[in-house]
Amino acid sequence: MRAILSVFASCLLFIVVASAAEKGAPGQQAIKEILAGAKRWTFIFEFTPENLPTDRASSTEFEFFWRGSEFVGRTTKFVGGSNCEFTLTIRDDGFDFQRCGGFSEASVASLGYYPEDKTYPFKRLNAPQKLWLAPNSE
Repeated sequence: MRAILSVFASCLLFIVVASAAEKGAPGQQAIKEILAGAKRWTFIFEFTPENLPTDRASSTEFEFFWRGSEFVGRTTKFVGGSNCEFTLTIRDDGFDFQRCGGFSEASVASLGYYPEDKTYPFKRLNAPQKLWLAPNSE
């Protein structure tokens, strides 16, 4: 009987922990609405040990929009036809996208959503090249 109760308690604990983790992620539709809600975003990238960009960081501008049923992104800062569009893979806790503009085909960037950070709500801090996405106030 103790073994059965122990298994039941373990399963119940797993379910509670799993649902708590899911509640922290806003969901795919919410991520799309957040991205489409700002007219422009500043995408910042830098090889740094810091968790915030420094004055040496590089940046470009992105916009996110609907094209029919497809949700896409586009660079907007470059001139002379150098801007490019990219598709996004939206996750419950952020998104992935294929970087363009001179990056290799294998250069997929993955950004997580951090709702408590109003300055950089999307970012990647777990790699040598850190990435931040900040909404522009236009």
